Amino acid sequence: MKIDDLLFHRLEKAARLKVSPEERSRLQADIERILDYVELLNEVDVSDLEPMVRPVDLVNQTREDVVAARPFPRKILENAYEEQDGYFVVPKIL
Repeated sequence: MKIDDLLFHRLEKAARLKVSPEERSRLQADIERILDYVELLNEVDVSDLEPMVRPVDLVNQTREDVVAARPFPRKILENAYEEQDGYFVVPKIL
């Protein structure tokens, strides 16, 4: 597919890009090669294939919720640089 100057200008504006004249010819050629490749993909016969969302069937791996012993808050707070009333003290952001 041939990309003319008008179409390239519209693409440039839509993508909010500012392309130098030196880059323009190189990018036009790259876009044309990409579109030619997509045209090749359109020639592939996929009439006997079922549409799919992703190329690999994925199944969510779930695990059973199990209550496990966790370290006591006091033990966790031993690692805190500063602690107050059972909470971590951090520098004020605002």
